[in-house]
Amino acid sequence: MALAEGTPTLEANHMRNYTRPDNVFCSLHLLNSFTCCAVQAELQPVGTDHLPIIMEMDFNPERTNTPPRCNFRATIWDKYKEVLEQQLGSIAPPGELTMVDDLKARLELVTYKIQATIDTTVPLSKPSLFTKRWWTTKLDQEKTVVKRLARQAYAKRQEREHPVHAEHHAA
Repeated sequence: MALAEGTPTLEANHMRNYTRPDNVFCSLHLLNSFTCCAVQAELQPVGTDHLPIIMEMDFNPERTNTPPRCNFRATIWDKYKEVLEQQLGSIAPPGELTMVDDLKARLELVTYKIQATIDTTVPLSKPSLFTKRWWTTKLDQEKTVVKRLARQAYAKRQEREHPVHAEHHAA
Protein backbone atom coordinates (compact mmCIF):
# COMPACT_ATOMS: atom_id res chain seq x y z
CA MET A 1 0.00 0.00 0.00
CA ALA A 2 1.49 3.29 -1.07
CA LEU A 3 -1.24 5.44 0.43
CA ALA A 4 -0.98 5.92 4.20
CA GLU A 5 -3.32 3.79 6.28
CA GLY A 6 -6.59 5.45 7.21
CA THR A 7 -6.42 8.12 4.49
CA PRO A 8 -9.97 8.83 3.22
CA THR A 9 -10.47 8.65 -0.54
CA LEU A 10 -14.23 9.11 -0.91
CA GLU A 11 -16.72 11.60 0.47
CA ALA A 12 -20.18 10.04 0.54
CA ASN A 13 -22.79 12.18 -1.27
CA HIS A 14 -25.62 11.91 1.23
CA MET A 15 -23.92 11.56 4.61
CA ARG A 16 -20.82 13.65 3.83
CA ASN A 17 -18.68 11.19 5.78
CA TYR A 18 -15.32 9.96 4.48
CA THR A 19 -14.51 6.35 3.62
CA ARG A 20 -11.64 4.50 1.96
CA PRO A 21 -12.73 2.37 -1.01
CA ASP A 22 -9.82 3.48 -3.23
CA ASN A 23 -6.32 2.16 -2.58
CA VAL A 24 -2.95 2.55 -4.22
CA PHE A 25 -1.13 -0.76 -4.62
CA CYS A 26 2.38 -1.25 -5.93
CA SER A 27 5.22 -3.76 -5.74
CA LEU A 28 7.85 -3.47 -3.03
CA HIS A 29 10.62 -2.34 -5.36
CA LEU A 30 8.42 0.53 -6.64
CA LEU A 31 7.39 1.60 -3.14
CA ASN A 32 10.80 3.24 -2.62
CA SER A 33 10.26 5.35 -5.75
CA PHE A 34 7.29 7.25 -4.27
CA THR A 35 8.21 10.74 -3.15
CA CYS A 36 4.59 11.67 -2.39
CA CYS A 37 1.29 9.80 -2.28
CA ALA A 38 -1.50 11.82 -0.71
CA VAL A 39 -5.14 12.77 -1.12
CA GLN A 40 -5.89 16.37 -2.07
CA ALA A 41 -9.35 17.13 -0.67
CA GLU A 42 -9.28 20.74 -1.88
CA LEU A 43 -8.88 19.56 -5.50
CA GLN A 44 -12.11 17.56 -5.56
CA PRO A 45 -13.28 17.40 -9.18
CA VAL A 46 -16.83 18.37 -10.13
CA GLY A 47 -19.24 15.50 -10.74
CA THR A 48 -17.56 12.86 -8.60
CA ASP A 49 -17.31 12.09 -4.94
CA HIS A 50 -13.88 10.46 -5.09
CA LEU A 51 -11.00 12.53 -3.81
CA PRO A 52 -8.00 12.87 -6.15
CA ILE A 53 -4.89 10.93 -5.15
CA ILE A 54 -1.70 12.75 -6.06
CA MET A 55 1.30 10.46 -6.59
CA GLU A 56 4.82 11.64 -7.32
CA MET A 57 7.49 9.12 -8.18
CA ASP A 58 11.20 9.46 -8.81
CA PHE A 59 12.38 7.22 -11.67
CA ASN A 60 15.83 8.70 -12.19
CA PRO A 61 18.23 5.78 -12.67
CA GLU A 62 21.33 5.70 -10.54
CA ARG A 63 24.57 6.19 -12.43
CA THR A 64 27.09 3.44 -12.04
CA ASN A 65 30.61 4.49 -11.33
CA THR A 66 32.62 1.94 -13.26
CA PRO A 67 36.24 1.98 -12.17
CA PRO A 68 38.91 2.36 -14.85
CA ARG A 69 40.34 -0.92 -16.07
CA CYS A 70 43.41 -2.05 -17.95
CA ASN A 71 43.43 -1.37 -21.67
CA PHE A 72 45.64 -4.19 -22.94
CA ARG A 73 44.97 -3.21 -26.56
CA ALA A 74 46.86 0.06 -26.08
CA THR A 75 49.82 -1.58 -24.30
CA ILE A 76 53.29 -1.11 -25.74
CA TRP A 77 54.38 -4.72 -25.49
CA ASP A 78 58.10 -4.11 -25.97
CA LYS A 79 58.11 -1.83 -22.92
CA TYR A 80 55.96 -4.33 -21.01
CA LYS A 81 58.42 -7.15 -21.78
CA GLU A 82 61.37 -5.00 -20.71
CA VAL A 83 59.78 -4.02 -17.37
CA LEU A 84 58.66 -7.61 -16.73
CA GLU A 85 62.21 -8.88 -17.30
CA GLN A 86 63.48 -6.30 -14.78
CA GLN A 87 60.83 -7.25 -12.24
CA LEU A 88 61.41 -10.98 -12.58
CA GLY A 89 65.20 -10.48 -12.68
CA SER A 90 65.07 -9.04 -9.15
CA ILE A 91 63.84 -12.38 -7.82
CA ALA A 92 66.49 -14.82 -6.65
CA PRO A 93 66.95 -17.81 -8.98
CA PRO A 94 64.71 -20.71 -8.10
CA GLY A 95 66.07 -23.51 -6.03
CA GLU A 96 64.57 -26.77 -4.96
CA LEU A 97 61.23 -26.19 -3.27
CA THR A 98 60.49 -28.89 -0.73
CA MET A 99 57.66 -27.34 1.24
CA VAL A 100 54.23 -26.36 -0.04
CA ASP A 101 54.50 -23.04 1.81
CA ASP A 102 57.74 -22.25 -0.08
CA LEU A 103 55.98 -22.93 -3.38
CA LYS A 104 53.02 -20.73 -2.41
CA ALA A 105 55.33 -17.90 -1.32
CA ARG A 106 57.29 -18.10 -4.57
CA LEU A 107 54.09 -18.17 -6.64
CA GLU A 108 52.75 -15.16 -4.73
CA LEU A 109 55.98 -13.23 -5.36
CA VAL A 110 55.88 -13.95 -9.12
CA THR A 111 52.21 -12.96 -9.25
CA TYR A 112 53.02 -9.71 -7.40
CA LYS A 113 55.81 -8.88 -9.86
CA ILE A 114 53.54 -9.51 -12.88
CA GLN A 115 50.80 -7.34 -11.35
CA ALA A 116 53.34 -4.58 -10.62
CA THR A 117 54.41 -4.70 -14.29
CA ILE A 118 50.79 -4.42 -15.41
CA ASP A 119 50.20 -1.48 -13.06
CA THR A 120 53.18 0.45 -14.42
CA THR A 121 52.99 -0.27 -18.16
CA VAL A 122 49.36 -0.96 -19.10
CA PRO A 123 47.27 2.20 -19.60
CA LEU A 124 43.85 2.51 -18.00
CA SER A 125 40.63 3.15 -19.85
CA LYS A 126 37.38 4.38 -18.40
CA PRO A 127 34.35 2.85 -20.10
CA SER A 128 31.74 5.18 -21.48
CA LEU A 129 28.53 5.69 -19.49
CA PHE A 130 26.62 4.82 -22.64
CA THR A 131 28.12 1.38 -23.29
CA LYS A 132 25.73 -1.52 -23.52
CA ARG A 133 27.27 -3.89 -21.01
CA TRP A 134 24.80 -6.59 -21.95
CA TRP A 135 25.88 -6.58 -25.62
CA THR A 136 28.22 -9.44 -26.52
CA THR A 137 30.17 -10.48 -29.58
CA LYS A 138 27.80 -13.44 -30.00
CA LEU A 139 24.89 -10.98 -30.30
CA ASP A 140 26.92 -9.08 -32.89
CA GLN A 141 27.39 -12.24 -34.95
CA GLU A 142 23.71 -13.17 -34.67
CA LYS A 143 22.70 -9.66 -35.74
CA THR A 144 24.92 -10.01 -38.82
CA VAL A 145 23.26 -13.33 -39.71
CA VAL A 146 19.76 -11.88 -39.30
CA LYS A 147 20.62 -8.85 -41.44
CA ARG A 148 22.01 -11.11 -44.19
CA LEU A 149 18.84 -13.23 -44.13
CA ALA A 150 16.70 -10.08 -44.23
CA ARG A 151 18.49 -8.89 -47.37
CA GLN A 152 18.06 -12.28 -49.00
CA ALA A 153 14.36 -12.42 -48.06
CA TYR A 154 13.85 -8.92 -49.43
CA ALA A 155 15.50 -9.92 -52.69
CA LYS A 156 13.10 -12.88 -52.95
CA ARG A 157 10.02 -10.97 -51.78
CA GLN A 158 8.10 -11.89 -54.93
CA GLU A 159 8.66 -15.62 -54.28
CA ARG A 160 6.73 -16.12 -51.03
CA GLU A 161 7.39 -19.89 -51.00
CA HIS A 162 11.18 -19.51 -51.08
CA PRO A 163 12.83 -21.19 -48.02
CA VAL A 164 14.79 -18.03 -47.14
CA HIS A 165 11.58 -16.45 -45.78
CA ALA A 166 11.08 -19.27 -43.26
CA GLU A 167 14.76 -19.15 -42.31
CA HIS A 168 14.60 -15.38 -41.79
CA HIS A 169 11.40 -15.70 -39.75
CA ALA A 170 13.01 -18.37 -37.54
CA ALA A 171 16.11 -16.26 -36.96
